[in-house]
Amino acid sequence: MRFLWIFLLPLLSFSQKNGELTEAVHINPLALKYKFPIEIDSILEESPNSPPYQYAGTLFSMIGLEQEAFDNFYSRYNPRKPIDDTSFTIFEDLYSPINARNYILERAKKEQIVIINEAHHKGKHRVFSKSILKELYELGYRHLGIEALSLYPGYTDTLLNERKYPTINSGFYIIESNFGNMVREALKIGYKLFPYEGEGNGKEREINQAENIKSYLEKYPNEKAIIHCGYEHAKEGKLNTSWEKAMAGRLLELTGINPLTINQTTFDNRWDSSYLNPLMQRLDLSEPTVFIDSDSLSYLGEVDNKGFDIYVFHEQTKLFLNRPLWRKALEDELVKIELANISFSEPYLLMAFKKTEDYTIALPEDLIYIDPIANSSSAYLILEDNEYNLIAQTHNGQAILFSLSFSKN
Repeated sequence: MRFLWIFLLPLLSFSQKNGELTEAVHINPLALKYKFPIEIDSILEESPNSPPYQYAGTLFSMIGLEQEAFDNFYSRYNPRKPIDDTSFTIFEDLYSPINARNYILERAKKEQIVIINEAHHKGKHRVFSKSILKELYELGYRHLGIEALSLYPGYTDTLLNERKYPTINSGFYIIESNFGNMVREALKIGYKLFPYEGEGNGKEREINQAENIKSYLEKYPNEKAIIHCGYEHAKEGKLNTSWEKAMAGRLLELTGINPLTINQTTFDNRWDSSYLNPLMQRLDLSEPTVFIDSDSLSYLGEVDNKGFDIYVFHEQTKLFLNRPLWRKALEDELVKIELANISFSEPYLLMAFKKTEDYTIALPEDLIYIDPIANSSSAYLILEDNEYNLIAQTHNGQAILFSLSFSKN
């Protein structure tokens, strides 16, 4: 089943809008839960024998520094070699590419529960999950359980469904802007969101997560739900670990409902292509893709892996004006901000908040880290509406507020 690599880039509008700013007003600093690079570096230096690289990578991802996130997650390991020609030829003969969104939506028509995973430092995974929410709602899905809507101390949000937007207390991972936007979109569409994190670690945690989901769904018998979780929690079947079964396997065990499980993390992108999965290094993708066999079933890995139903292959990140193309949806605008309006001489976060939300507690729709030494001319935000509260805030707590507006197409 040989296939031609014919992929079209998404039909996105890349016209630039010039942001118009009012005069700056000094305000009290926001209670940010983001870390600046200087703080992240200090966290690494505090544990020289066992640096928390993955934690640091996650913190870098939250302020949009994707390369720094990659460096902490992957570049400490050795690069990988692509699969050999014979193996790739066999793959080409057996599998054909198909748009991942379309394939998942078709498979989801007959399901009651869809479970999709993410890597906790990958905003792209949240953008993809967000991209299928509207169509899944049209297929009858009404509930969205999110692992990151945790009940950890300092991160409890009982008013989320009424407020209709996430805040700094909605969940640790949710402060990443793409995650916040996924939550915001789900609420706008009409989903009921619920937390399900379980107490304990390992096996106990997996069981408690599944029991929490079961308890919630019992209030809505026969209704459809999506579960958004991290990594291996979405895996079905027996595991060769102390978990024995992950949350997805436990949920099947408790409810008798076989979920449609989707893996975004195995065939993921990397900042440096030499760190890609060996098969991914032979592919040239321009959109999230599923590879299917003659029975329209997803490729499950070099070793047949029944733990997931669908594997999504993510394309490599491409930048436009230093912003990732995957970040921009069709309805978004690329908005130019002249940094001469911001007089800070030290690094700052530039954050755009919806006018309809309380910026003292809300999460920004977009944010970028600005180092004035490296960039003092302009920066670009990716925004859906045409009016925002724009706030620049430094590490030491200096903060200024602008009103931002621009014309929409």
